[in-house]
Amino acid sequence: MDLLNGIMQWSRDREEKRMARMREQGKCPTCAGRGIDYPIGLSEFVYYPVGECFDCAGSGNYADWAELNPPSDLR
Repeated sequence: MDLLNGIMQWSRDREEKRMARMREQGKCPTCAGRGIDYPIGLSEFVYYPVGECFDCAGSGNYADWAELNPPSDLR
């Protein structure tokens, strides 16, 4: 279990560092400041429209992302 706990802690730390870096740079964490959301796992059988980022409303700003995504207490 220590290995699994170590991996989970590493993953949480990595995500916290990424969020801090995005906050510092003023970029949306979902689209990395591009304003466009690219779906992962494209397939020839499913059509995924590429469009503006839903989490920041296409602006790419961290402030807009934070306003539209309030912090949750689920962790």
